[in-house]
Amino acid sequence: MTRYSYIEDEDSYAIMNDLSEQNILESWENWYLKVLKCSIPLAPKWKWCISGYGCIIFKDKDMHTESKYYHQIRARTVIKAAHEGKVLPMKPALQVGNACLFFCMSLKKHQGMWMKRCQDLVEDMNMLSSRLRMVHGNDSQFYLSRYDIDTFFPSIDCSALRPAIEFFVEDRKFENGFWVHKKNKKWIFTVKPQLEECFHYISVAQLKMLIDHEIQNGFFLLGKQLVLKQLKGISIGGHLSSALAILLANYAEHMALTVISGYPQMYISGMHVIGGLRITDDGLLLVTVNKLWPNNFQTAAIILNIFVELFMFFTNRSLLVLFEDYSKKYEFLENIVVHHKDSVYVRFHVKNFDHIRKYGCQKVKKGAAKDSATSANVKINTLMSTFFRIRIGSSFDDFCKCDALKYIYEVASVYDWPRSWLMKALYKTASHKTQVEGIWSQIIHIAEEVRKKGTGWLLEEIDKMEESIAYRIFGL
Repeated sequence: MTRYSYIEDEDSYAIMNDLSEQNILESWENWYLKVLKCSIPLAPKWKWCISGYGCIIFKDKDMHTESKYYHQIRARTVIKAAHEGKVLPMKPALQVGNACLFFCMSLKKHQGMWMKRCQDLVEDMNMLSSRLRMVHGNDSQFYLSRYDIDTFFPSIDCSALRPAIEFFVEDRKFENGFWVHKKNKKWIFTVKPQLEECFHYISVAQLKMLIDHEIQNGFFLLGKQLVLKQLKGISIGGHLSSALAILLANYAEHMALTVISGYPQMYISGMHVIGGLRITDDGLLLVTVNKLWPNNFQTAAIILNIFVELFMFFTNRSLLVLFEDYSKKYEFLENIVVHHKDSVYVRFHVKNFDHIRKYGCQKVKKGAAKDSATSANVKINTLMSTFFRIRIGSSFDDFCKCDALKYIYEVASVYDWPRSWLMKALYKTASHKTQVEGIWSQIIHIAEEVRKKGTGWLLEEIDKMEESIAYRIFGL
């Protein structure tokens, strides 16, 4: 049933009865050698194929009974760039092109909201909230919203990509082209390196031609022989897809903020009243208003709607931005992001804790499966690494400590291990870290108490900390 409905989607895909895989590969080779004339070699010919099997993947989070989409599970189409050990003929050039696009986005000055790394969430959020707090000073009031770009890759209007590509790639910094290291694609130069033989070269014109070819030639196999062509959007799984989607969103955000600069209530004293952070298609938008203004919540909503309307305009209205119901806290990148007055806090999301406490079992299975000292050590070392990620990824030490204790509760409750294993692993891991003092020594001390008094005592400590956090930070 899935296969037939997939084939019958005539708006997005076309069946190419008059083309074979061999026909397409030959035309690609001819175009690459005679038109593109790029010095980057093609992949070995015996490995050549067009994109791999098209398939549909259902969204995991919709399959949980508590999901609002449980009775109408969403799906995404995936077209693999390679299959069965074979690759696209232009794979080496496409990998270089992908690296160049991300390089352009990192060097070009713009106001796009894309986050380069998930682990930078706290630092990026602190910078964003500090900048927005400067608009109204002590009278600031924040409103945070979480959104998702619906069916991002397949919905993109490829004509909207043209100005975005021009904006990022056509820059004087890149007029000489790009030299990309053959082994490490992160090493990119815009002037000819001395060891030129260690680098691939691609000009700006060749990069743009390669992008156009990739967009216009969305052929893929369904099964072993049936050739289809993608008519709308860009494929999920293509070598350039992620870079092009992020590039378009960055461009639309940049242009929206540029236009907003002409709105008196949205650009105050040379500063925007809205900003955000985004990882591909998931993001947060933060609006600051003056808490003394009447109806400031409605004002924040108007500002948000204007920005979103402009964002959609610069994507040719091809992208639909869906917002979660307004809340004081949201799940984002395995974290809980909380906004209160003129502050935004980030804490690690301990997904298993509440489920274990309520039902006595894990909601998310992870860690070592065997009951042995070795597996216990692996599990707890993993948890301690998470603790240090929390230390970096928490806006507040009390959040960090509380979430770390929840992990200890998980280990102590679910795994039938002697408490001495827990202590041994905690000490062993902590001894290899530089941040042994302070909060980590407190965690180890509490773990010792857990060994003596059991998990019931630990739950009481966690509850006390949550109450303290609620009172100290949120005044509850």
